[in-house]
Order: sequence, then C-alpha cells, then structure tokens
Amino acid sequence: MEFIASYDFLIEAFGQYQDIEVVRDLGSLYYILEGRHAGAETTFDGLEYIASYADLITNLGTNEEAGAQHYIQAGYGEGRGIKFDPWTYMASNTDLIEGFGNSHQDHVTSHYIEYGYHEGRTSTFNALEYIASNSDLLTWLELDTMQATKHFIGYGFHEGRSTTFNGFTYLASNLDLVDALGLNGDAAVEHYITQGHSQGRAASEFSAEQYLENYADLQLAFGDDLDAATVHYIEVGRYQGRHGLDLAQDNTLTAAKLGNKLSGGNGSDIVLGSDASDELYGDDGDDLITGASGADALYGGAGADQFIFRSTSDSTSLAHDVIYDFDPTEDRIDLSETGLGFSALIIAEVDGDTVISHADSDFELHLQGTSLGLGEEQFLF
Repeated sequence: MEFIASYDFLIEAFGQYQDIEVVRDLGSLYYILEGRHAGAETTFDGLEYIASYADLITNLGTNEEAGAQHYIQAGYGEGRGIKFDPWTYMASNTDLIEGFGNSHQDHVTSHYIEYGYHEGRTSTFNALEYIASNSDLLTWLELDTMQATKHFIGYGFHEGRSTTFNGFTYLASNLDLVDALGLNGDAAVEHYITQGHSQGRAASEFSAEQYLENYADLQLAFGDDLDAATVHYIEVGRYQGRHGLDLAQDNTLTAAKLGNKLSGGNGSDIVLGSDASDELYGDDGDDLITGASGADALYGGAGADQFIFRSTSDSTSLAHDVIYDFDPTEDRIDLSETGLGFSALIIAEVDGDTVISHADSDFELHLQGTSLGLGEEQFLF
C-alpha cells in the first residue's frame, strides 16, 4: 500500500476502488510489470502520515498500512500530506536521543503516536539555525537540513552544541535586509548561511533582552517574548527611535544601522545621522550629534551637547537642520571641520528662529527660538 501511496498517478488510477485487496493487487502487478524495471521505490511512510494529523492518531494508532490506505482513498483527495519528521521530533526532545539513539525512525514515530502526542510534545528544532549557530557546519552542511538534524542527534547533542542563532535577531541587526527578505526568519537564516557569514555581517548585534529592559511599555506588552519584541523593533520601534542598546551606557548610534530616528539614553552618546532627513535625540548626558546632509531635526536633551557639522553641505538653505533645544549656556555648535570662521557668520532672527548662515557659502542652520545671545563662545572652530 505504501508503494501505491508513493506515486500520484497510481493513487489516481487505483484509489477509486473500495476493495483494498483489489488496490493492493493492482499495485503489486504494476510493480512487477513496470515499476521495478523503472527503479520505482517506496517513499511514503504510513506512520509519519498518521503522526501528521491528530484525527488519524486517534483513529488509526500505529497501523501503518491503515495510514497508507487512508491516504490513497481519502487523504490524497483532501490535500493531506506528510508533515511529521521523526528526526526533527527526536532533536526537539533530547531525552529521546538518549532513549532511542540511532534507532529506526519508525520507533521514534511510534513513540510520538503512542506517547508524545498525548504528552503535548512538539517539534521545535530548527536545523538551519543549528547550522548558522556552529561556524564549522556552515561550509560543510550549507542548507542540508536533514544532515544537520542527524548531526545534532548523532554528535552535536553529545558535544554540548546548541542553537543560538535567531533569524529575527539577524534581521534586527542588519536592517538593510528587511526590504529584501521581509519578516521571514527562515529566509534570514538562509541569507546568513549563504552570504551574511562570508560578508562578515553581525549575527546578533541587536539585543531583545536589552530592548525590553529599556522600555517598560514593551515589558507589559510582550513579557519575556523575545521574538515578539524583536519583531516590534523591526516593524515599529526603530521608527520611534527605540533601540536595544543599554541606555545607561555611552553608545554610538548610527542611522545607517538603526534607522532615521535615533534616541540616546542616560550616557554621553554619539548620534550619527545619514544623508536622509533624520530625527536625532541625544537625551541625557553630554552628547555628540551629527546630522550629516539632509534636513535634520536635532535635539540635544539634558547635558552639554555638541552639534557637529563636518561640511557646509550638512545644512543648507534648501535643506537646513533645526536644533530645537539649543542651550547657549552649555551646548556648542562645532564648525571646526567646515573651514568657516566666526567673523563671516551671519546671525539673524527670522520667523521665531535664530538663523545662522555664511556670507561665502550656502551653509544655513536654524535654532528654534530667538534672543539666544549667540557669540563666538557658543561655537567651536
């Protein structure tokens, strides 16, 4: 019966007969006359088919032939197929590795049908993540998930190997991949195995644990669900200026890695924008903030902050930056790399802003508010 179930055309030809003996005889006749000469093999596994469906576990138990018969006469037409993999089941339940070792896969499948299903056991082992977690396996196994699973059962488990790689974490650490791969964790793991590792990409620069620790509202929303927190960062958090760096430490935040809205923390941070229009917050601490080109919105927050301009093109009349909370008593505007001097600056009050421009270039910077009393001491040259 499993031979017939292995081939769609045989199911379609013989599955119409209700007499199972007729079906079996027709299958045997086909194999004798044609199948064996064509190298036909039995690939269908009745036990694995039963293990794939709760109703079949309940109704058929470990009757392998009944599983094949059900597939031929009903399951094939219903669009069913084999979803259970005994190797993944064993790798997911390591006590079975100790109990079964390299036993025949039928023994493992029977265990699930008779015991594991009723115990609520599941198959969670991710072979691709196992490969990505062990650098020596990357070039050897590549994307061979079956061999990776068998390697863990035969060797990796006893060697103390584990799965540490997470596809969502990899995406959060390499946001440029999100546009190409979306939120597909498996595609992310494949990318790391086939390209990212050789490119020297970070596998786990993003910390979901720290991300949750940083924001109390996310702790309430996600508890300790690290995958949910990581997905939130990718889909929402990065656009809100959130990140997974320790807010109490001195951090370097770059728009190229973290997105166009960045927020520092309690430390003295370096906040680096991109060529796009960024929204940059230093927050607490003595921060160094560089918007780069584009019309940027800059906020120093508490502390003595420096707003750094490396070129006159970083802020121009057509795309000017705005510093929204400049404190002339402690904040400074660093123009030391622009070649500008204080004597050539033009400082004027326009429509509620203080506008700083230059007579011989297109440099233009806006500070929210007037009567700031700007003098040479507010600049670094």
